[in-house]
Amino acid sequence: RRETPRCYPRAPGGERAVSLEDLQAHIRRENERLEVEGGFDAAEIIVRIEYKYCPNLVIIDTPGLLVRHGELSDGGGGSAAADAEAARVAEEVERLVLAKIAPHEHIVLCVEETSSWEHSPARALVSTEDCELARTVVVSTKLDTKFAQFGSAQELLDFLSAPPLRARYPRLYGGPFFTSVPAGRVGATRQHAFRTNEAYRAAPQAPAR
Repeated sequence: RRETPRCYPRAPGGERAVSLEDLQAHIRRENERLEVEGGFDAAEIIVRIEYKYCPNLVIIDTPGLLVRHGELSDGGGGSAAADAEAARVAEEVERLVLAKIAPHEHIVLCVEETSSWEHSPARALVSTEDCELARTVVVSTKLDTKFAQFGSAQELLDFLSAPPLRARYPRLYGGPFFTSVPAGRVGATRQHAFRTNEAYRAAPQAPAR
């Protein structure tokens, strides 16, 4: 029973033990490679993790959804060939995601930035396999960036309670839950609002001045 996580990525020659930091660095390099090359890689990174405080479960992290046909370039600098390639890759990503969430024993964690409960590309795709979201947990990210759109506390409460979502999916398995992470907001320069992750986490509980 490990007090600190130990990771075992699967390689052609079998598993090899690496630290959590090494695994994070490997995934970061892969993401940077794909960003340079464009598109995504359907090859899976399979990792077994031993950790005393983690339940026994299998987590499948699918690629994020990409630009679809209706959202492609309208002549503002993009070429028809580039649009066609973007559409092809987007459709390939959607097929992969649908294949992973198709088994009825899988619980789906649908995570996306939600500005309106009436419009949600990720949830719309998930509902093609789980039409009632009866095995889907909805998570809305970047909550802190939405505060400016509310004129009163009641408007915020209405958004958090998500009446349109609950009315449309009365059998929703879980959520909506809301998250806010310090990406781009934590650092040592003046451009960052917080110096440390701990300062960011403490900010919502700090008394107003």
